[in-house]
Amino acid sequence: MKNAKLLKFSYKIARFPARNMWRIDGRKRDDIECGSRTADSLHHIGCKVVGWDIEWQHNGVAATPVQSVDEMYKEICTMDEKNNTFTPNNIVVLLHDEMFQKKWEENELKELIDKLRKNKNIVFEQMRFYPQ
Repeated sequence: MKNAKLLKFSYKIARFPARNMWRIDGRKRDDIECGSRTADSLHHIGCKVVGWDIEWQHNGVAATPVQSVDEMYKEICTMDEKNNTFTPNNIVVLLHDEMFQKKWEENELKELIDKLRKNKNIVFEQMRFYPQ
């Protein structure tokens, strides 16, 4: 709360490092128990605690993407078709910033975004608008 006030955050949104935890409108999901009480506490004071529905995995040593752009696109589209997400009709994709340090990796991210934007069923939105 002190950091939010100091940094003048307008929205109460939290994502745990290395944890896929959700607290949205009374619904919750935890990947493991560690951190669950903290997530509950944040939700209790009005924070959206968000996890992810799909991850663009990366090589832990080289920090390079594991899936190709086409593989990620297909995984996202399949998830959309099956509606297999925390909130129906919404997909949160976890991207690791260390994956996009090299120009070719940055181009891959842009390519994925361009492909997704061409799909009439997919709309990009800011996390602050994620459904309650």
